[in-house]
Amino acid sequence: MDSKHKILLWGIGQEYNRVINALKYWEDQNAIEIVGVTDKNIPDLEEIDGWKVYKTIEIHELNIDYYLVMSEKYFLEISKELLVLGVNKNKILNSKILGIPYFSWEKYLLVQKGDLSIICNNCVGGIIYNTLGMECLSPCKNLSIPDESFLKLTQNLEKYMSLELEFKRWQRDPHSQKDFPVMKLDDIEIWCNHDESISEAQDKWDRRKKKINFKNIMLIMYTETEETGRRFLDIEQYKKVLFVSEKSTLEGKDVYRLKMFPGQKEFWETVNNSATLGKSSCNYRILDMLVGKKVYRNRDRKASI
Repeated sequence: MDSKHKILLWGIGQEYNRVINALKYWEDQNAIEIVGVTDKNIPDLEEIDGWKVYKTIEIHELNIDYYLVMSEKYFLEISKELLVLGVNKNKILNSKILGIPYFSWEKYLLVQKGDLSIICNNCVGGIIYNTLGMECLSPCKNLSIPDESFLKLTQNLEKYMSLELEFKRWQRDPHSQKDFPVMKLDDIEIWCNHDESISEAQDKWDRRKKKINFKNIMLIMYTETEETGRRFLDIEQYKKVLFVSEKSTLEGKDVYRLKMFPGQKEFWETVNNSATLGKSSCNYRILDMLVGKKVYRNRDRKASI
């Protein structure tokens, strides 16, 4: 990192106390400089934990690179206050990012500044955005796309994204036992399995589609079919990640073999869980993956001879 990023902390509650050691560590590493601390209900103090205390009405006078909101619960509320104060939304960060395994300011900000759009065939993209505390810049959230349709979509992305999403049929979700709308873009299907109406599916797709950054696309696909995986790997136009089971024979820098953990009955559960900060997520380093470096977090025990 060429220079330290100047950061203002907003909040001195539970989250602040939980991550203070991480903040002190990153300061010691000269990765960041904590300019100060603020909060609407902060006492009339000169400093806290060695950092200067500012009133919220004073922060517009400071030279700040990023505002780190120290509360996941009130993140949206505090973000709105910062926006009213004239702060650019890209400068507002959620302190939960410090809990990302193998977190690196350099890698995180590289992804954040790049406005990455993840085009994927299931919910994993939206989960990744949530894990990173970043805005979802893709319509591929809370939906699934059949393998053949996804391959067609990724091979002619801009063409399909220029089309209007239309209703095709209703389909029953085997897990929730609820009907959901299957939509279409010309000859491909989009399964909106988290939506209850046609209008809801269309509105979400149209709103999210406008956010796509075609200058920085990453394709993410999971499949349990070897031939489908090979066809996906042949796509050259975009950065890509292919999730397959540990039993797959597919290889390459874009191929991630994921281990299924106890309690995971279907491979999509492994794919989705691996992108979270929760249980059974120890498959790969998420920030490394997004900057093009494959690093696994586990290794099989060697069989006894």
